[in-house]
Amino acid sequence: MALSLALISPKICGGIVVRAQAGPVRQRWLDLMKRLAGDDTCITRLPVDAAPQRVFGGLDLVATLRSGHPVSEAGLLSRSNGGIVIASMAERLSSSMAAQIGAVLETGQLIAERDGLQLRSSTRFLLVALDEALEDEPSLPGVLRERMAFTINLDGLRSADLADPALSPADIVKARQRLRDVVLTDEVAEALCAASLALGVD
Repeated sequence: MALSLALISPKICGGIVVRAQAGPVRQRWLDLMKRLAGDDTCITRLPVDAAPQRVFGGLDLVATLRSGHPVSEAGLLSRSNGGIVIASMAERLSSSMAAQIGAVLETGQLIAERDGLQLRSSTRFLLVALDEALEDEPSLPGVLRERMAFTINLDGLRSADLADPALSPADIVKARQRLRDVVLTDEVAEALCAASLALGVD
C-alpha cells in the first residue's frame, strides 16, 4: 500500500525509507517496485559517495573547454525528473547532502551555485532511501526522513511474505489522473489528523 501511494504521488509523499539489509528480501521488494512503476519509469541509483557536482550538477569541463565559455551539466536529480532515485546506504549520507536533497523533495526545485554557475531546474522524483543501519547505529538523517511519508521495515520477513502488488502500472497512471480532481477539505484533513493521533502516528 505504501509503495502504491508513493508511486501515485511522489510530490505529496516524497519517498519511502526502506529499513533492511542487502539480501533477497530487499531485492524482492525492489523488483516489485520496478514492476509496479512500469518499464517507462527512469530508475537511478544514488551512490552514498557521489560528489555534489554529480548529484546537483555543475560545470561541464569538456563542453566548457570546447566552447570557450562556462557550460553547465545537469546533475543526477535533475535528470531523474518523473522517475525514481534509489539511495543506497542512505544512513551514511552526510547532513549537508541530506539537507540539500530534502530541500529538493520539498520544493521540487533544484537551486545551487557551483563553479561560478547558478543552477536552477524543476524536478520531481520518488526517493527510495535504503537504510541498512543496525539498532545501535545512526540511521537516515532526520532532515531527510521528515520529508518522506513512509518507513517500512523488512527485517524478519521472507521473500515469500512480499506478495505481488494488487495494482498494475496502468492502475497507477489512472490514479494519478484522478488525483488531480481530488479536493481535500478542512473537515477531511482534520479527520485524518485525528485518526493519526489516535493511532499514534507522528
